[in-house]
Amino acid sequence: MSEVNAISRQASNVQSGNCRKRDGGRMNVYKYYDALSDFDLLFDDLMADGRFDGLMPVRDTNGECPMVTALGEERLCFLFERVRATGGCANVFVKSKGRIMPISFTRVVSVSEETEVMSDESEWLDGDSRIDAFIDYLRARPDGIVLSGKLSKGSSMHIIPSKEEVPIDKS
Repeated sequence: MSEVNAISRQASNVQSGNCRKRDGGRMNVYKYYDALSDFDLLFDDLMADGRFDGLMPVRDTNGECPMVTALGEERLCFLFERVRATGGCANVFVKSKGRIMPISFTRVVSVSEETEVMSDESEWLDGDSRIDAFIDYLRARPDGIVLSGKLSKGSSMHIIPSKEEVPIDKS
């Protein structure tokens, strides 16, 4: 599975440069490169210890678990780019406030009545929102949210926060 993880993770860390500021200028994609690389190493160690067993419900058409890692302080548009690079569905793991927050990104098949369908996605599309803010938003919606195909560049996306977060040990 480590070969699959390396391939999936490599694809997930692609930054296509499509995420732009409102003024149309490119943002610095590599601002968090070192911190994200450090998190990837930590994530690999925690995964090898079994800390994410049962927290990867998303499977692609080949039955594999596409994974995306991100930092809470990164811009949200980069997260959506990484998810798109995996084909539009992924098990996302965000390092945020001393914890790792698992989030499932799947294509919409069916959703419960409690799931919020986003009608105004502009706040997520403009590139200014941070992943931490999006996580706070998701925590208040345990049934997740549905985003239209505009963000996923295709089919609508169902985003569901995990009920379980993984603490990062300081030892």
